[in-house]
Amino acid sequence: MTNREPYAGTSSGPCVPKDTTGDSEWTVPPLNGGCTVDVENEKYQLPGRDSILSGVSDFAHVPRAARAQIASGAEGRFALAGAKCERRLPARYGPAPEVPNGFGQQRVFPSREGGSVALAQDR
Repeated sequence: MTNREPYAGTSSGPCVPKDTTGDSEWTVPPLNGGCTVDVENEKYQLPGRDSILSGVSDFAHVPRAARAQIASGAEGRFALAGAKCERRLPARYGPAPEVPNGFGQQRVFPSREGGSVALAQDR
């Protein structure tokens, strides 16, 4: 989440320091192991999981134009999923029990009998 250039911006947008997330927000889910995500001096402890096959994981949300640091004393592995955005949402911790698990519970792949109707009813 860092870059060597000191600032980035365009004539149509604000300049933000390049050692921030810039114009993107990021989600940090542990693949295995746990970590601490420090977002602008707020620390989020992610207990993580044993492996990606052991279930849904907790996560940290890192907002746009934020400074963040990920640390793990247990040599964990983590994904960084980012997307450009216009609105800045607050940093937050998402506990694993509150993460939707759509592959079994919401019929992401509905049967032919119900088709899209079955998918809509579950949402």
